[in-house]
Order: sequence, then C-alpha cells, then structure tokens
Amino acid sequence: MFKNINQDFFMPLASPNRFVYWDCLNLVFEHMNLHFSTERTILVEILKDYFEETLSADLVSENDLNLAKMNTSDKASTILRNLQNYGWFDSEIDKSYVTYLNLTEPAIKIFEAIKSVEEGEQVEYSSRILTVHSLIKSINSEDPDLILERIYDETRQLITELQTLNANIKGYIEDLVNHTEPSELLNVLFDDYVVNIINKAYHRLTTSDNISKVRPEIVEKLKYYTKRKTYLNKVSIGLSERKEISKEEAYDLALDYLYFVIEEFQNMDQILDDIHVKNRNYITSAINRTKFLMVDSDDIRGQLKEILTQITNEIDKENLDIHGIYEINYLNNLINIFDSNFPDSSSLYTPSTYKATFKPEKLAKKIDPKEREKKLLQLYKKVNNNFTPKKINQYVLEKLGDKNHMKLSEFPLDEINDLIKIIYIKLYGNRKTMKYKIGPLLDPVNINGFKFTDMEILKNV
Repeated sequence: MFKNINQDFFMPLASPNRFVYWDCLNLVFEHMNLHFSTERTILVEILKDYFEETLSADLVSENDLNLAKMNTSDKASTILRNLQNYGWFDSEIDKSYVTYLNLTEPAIKIFEAIKSVEEGEQVEYSSRILTVHSLIKSINSEDPDLILERIYDETRQLITELQTLNANIKGYIEDLVNHTEPSELLNVLFDDYVVNIINKAYHRLTTSDNISKVRPEIVEKLKYYTKRKTYLNKVSIGLSERKEISKEEAYDLALDYLYFVIEEFQNMDQILDDIHVKNRNYITSAINRTKFLMVDSDDIRGQLKEILTQITNEIDKENLDIHGIYEINYLNNLINIFDSNFPDSSSLYTPSTYKATFKPEKLAKKIDPKEREKKLLQLYKKVNNNFTPKKINQYVLEKLGDKNHMKLSEFPLDEINDLIKIIYIKLYGNRKTMKYKIGPLLDPVNINGFKFTDMEILKNV
C-alpha cells in the first residue's frame, strides 16, 4: 500500500488540526474541480481568506511550529506545504517559473471516498450478477484474459455493494430510535428507505438479479475452465504481457481469479440471508414503532408509553448515558420489584404432590350464544388484522374496482389499521405476484395528520 501512498498521507486527518485541514481540503478540492492544475499563489489566497474569517477553526502548534501566532498568509502557506509533504499535492514549475499544484491520484480517490461517507451517499446497487453471467458466456472468446479479469472485478464490486447494502440497512435499524413522531417514521419509510434501499437495490436483488437463477451455470462453467489447460495457457499469455509477470505467475493468477469467483458465488447465501433478515426486521420494527407512537389511551400500554417517553426525555435532557436511568430519583417510587419465593425441585423441602387421573366433566351450564358469537368475532378480527400479500392484493383490487389507477391518498385513512394497510400496499407493490404495481411518486400530502409522499397505484392488466 505505502508504495503508492505517502506513509504520512493520513497525518493531516489525525492531527490536532484535523478540522482545519479538512476545511482547507474541501476549499482546495472545490476550486480544483474546475481547474485541474492551479497556481500555488491562488490556493494561498483562498486559504488566506478562510483564516481571516472569524468562524475559521483554531490552530494549535504542530511540528514545532506555533501556527496560532502566524499571520493568515503564513498559515495558508504552511498548511499547503504540509499537505504537499504528506502526499496530497505535487508541484511543477512552468517555463515562466510559476509554481502549479496538482492533486495526486491517491488524494483524489480517498477524498471522494471520505466525502461520500461524510455526506451519507448511498451506493446504488448495480446489476453485476447479470453482468458476470453475460461475461461467462464469452469467457473463451477473443482476449480471454481481459474477460476473466472483468469477471473477477465485477464479482469483487458485487461483494462490496452487498456488504454496503447490508450495512446501510443496519444503519436504518439503529436510526429508528431517533424518530419520535409517526410522521417522521412514515417519511423515512416511504421517502428514504423505499427509495434508497428497496427501489435501488433490494427489489432487483430479489427479482431480476436473483442469484439462484444464474449461480449454477456460473459455478459449473468456471469449474470447467479451471481444468482446461489450453484455456489457462491462453489467459496466462495475455496476463503475462499486460502485467509484465512471468507465465508461471500469470497461470497461478488466472487460477486465483477463477477460484475466487467460484468461492464467492458459492458462499454468497450468508450475506444475502443477512440482508433479507435485516430488511424484514427493519420493516417490522418501523411498523411496530409507528403503532407504539400512535398509542394514545389510559390503558396499560398508554401508561407504559408515557413512562418510557418521560424517561427518555429525562436522559436526553440531563445528557446521561444508558446507566443514567438509576440517577432518576422518581423511578424508585414508580416501579417496585420484589422477590417471589415458591417451592420447586431445588428447594430443601420437597412438597408432596397429589396425583390423580384427570376425568373431564360435562359443562354445568350451556355457553351463551351471544357470548360465543362475540368471541368468534374477536377471533375473526384478529385473523383479519394479519396483512398478508393475498389480503392486501384483495384490498387494493376492491378499492380500485373498475378503475385502472388511483392515488394512494384516496385510500381510507381513518384509523391505525388503514395506515398499516397503506404501508403494506407500498411494500408489497414491487412483487411480481401482486395484481397491482406502484406508479410514479407525486406531491407530499397530509391526511388526518399523516404526512407521506403520494403515489399512483396501477392495476396490473
């Protein structure tokens, strides 16, 4: 790694002045995006203006230099010189003896990577599985070394994107606790999670890019070519010429490429299963939290919600950690925990037990038909509240009637169950088995206090 990157490259971002260095790098990169090569004096003026601002970060001593006591011009020159020494810039002098600074290749790549993390950009999943499958079909055509290397690169990118998708879903799950209003959760679920996770990646991963459709052919064909010496010799010649290595090394490299792709496709189920579990957990948790936040009653659930909300607010207000709950005085009188002793098999005294054959007796009184009907209605209602894809499908078709499309905002939204149905309509809409599909996004709407982005619901004809 350090053959291509200066060993001190990351020092600016780990120094006591890291915030200043990061601000300066942002300013320099913003200017050099428009001007690939820039006069050093221009960059000095840009940083000089930065240090003259009252809001610019304070500098502390570094490398035996008291940066805080320097004037703005010296600060700007010192920062640029340090960044150049650390490998972020290189310089050249033209015929007029004017010094120009250029960004180095590692600086460009690493800055863009850090910037994307800072801004929370989502990596959009690409159809790399189908790309690999397509390349496999022409693996032994002209330039087989280039095709094999492309298959290897696409597989590495695929694994990276799957790991990124998995980490992104995990981040959404952890972020659930930060939303305290049902409207916030709905906006995140509809406008953020569905757009950035479901539409960009997860839907394709479970439909058009489903690995189960192409994996057997990919693995079988690659295993076949690991045993074909004619093919391996042909690939090794191309790799040897392009990478300037011996044919023996190129031969081993070709086998490494093949075995890497085979192994990754055979073991891909683990990360795919993890992604499916996390997606299911996020949707379930988001819906359950929405239902919890909408509880507004004086029963046990409502009282517990108020207690937990108050505890959370108190912890946030006093800036306590998770153990700070023990510092909230009124909790001592709010909840009492006591020991409950009962005899069991580990007691000193083994209690006597009476054993007898159970003989069921006939009911002494008949069941009230009205009570029976009431219990059955409660059971039917509980079963009907399980929103399976089949039930959501039937519900949407019922509301569409003879129409081919209608807005999501036109569906009933009078109670919690109506809201949950709307959520499931959106989540199930990407499935091929559904009799409807999701159309384009429309304007945000507010119905009975519920804010979400409206969309067209289209009947599958």
